[in-house]
Amino acid sequence: MCGIVGYVGDKSAIDIVLDGLKRLEYRGYDSAGAAVIGPAGLQIRRAAGRIKVLEGLLREKPMEGRIGLGHTRWATHGRPTDENAHPHTDGSGDLVVVHNGIIENYLPIKERLQAEGHVFTSETDTEVIAHLIERHLQDTPRLDEAVRRALRELRGSYAIVVLHRRMPDRLVAAKLGAGSVVFTKMDECVSLGCLYNLSRKLQAPLSYLCNGQNIPDDIALARPRNVVEAVLAMRQETAAMESH
Repeated sequence: MCGIVGYVGDKSAIDIVLDGLKRLEYRGYDSAGAAVIGPAGLQIRRAAGRIKVLEGLLREKPMEGRIGLGHTRWATHGRPTDENAHPHTDGSGDLVVVHNGIIENYLPIKERLQAEGHVFTSETDTEVIAHLIERHLQDTPRLDEAVRRALRELRGSYAIVVLHRRMPDRLVAAKLGAGSVVFTKMDECVSLGCLYNLSRKLQAPLSYLCNGQNIPDDIALARPRNVVEAVLAMRQETAAMESH
């Protein structure tokens, strides 16, 4: 079972992301990774194995920034390796995606993108999403619209979060079928997520993001306003979330 945590605000993103991932460890996973945008640009760290392996990598190569996301993966497409761990990038290296679920038609999309010159470095269906969004960014400057157009091509059940180096003030998320996405609202800031205990930590009200019934019109955007915290997290099982 995969888990996603994201953060945008005025604190250290990687600290909050790691804390969130640890709260999701009970669900099982075989690799973990994180991405942060900060003074050094977009940085990614990922590793097969437990979160403590990722923490060791972060001690050797720390990341700094106020926006980021993280993921724990349970392998479906591709072996549990460093290369297959999330987050995954597009061809430019500017965009990262984390993803829960299964994309049923990823292979024909991958083959089409390869014919257009895209080069893939993993065995995952998730990397296809990143490259597909990159393709749509050629036609629209808006990240949320590029995500929407990409997801209209996908078949399957998924929850995704997207981060882009040239748009370092926002996280874009969407879901179709897989798990729950919950909004945490603080003042004028909106974040997304399924929260293990993070919602209690924030002491913020929650509301649900509906399924994208039109594949998907429900695209959510998390941005800080007046440097207010916004925390995002996702879990796969609605029932498990509602029990907390």
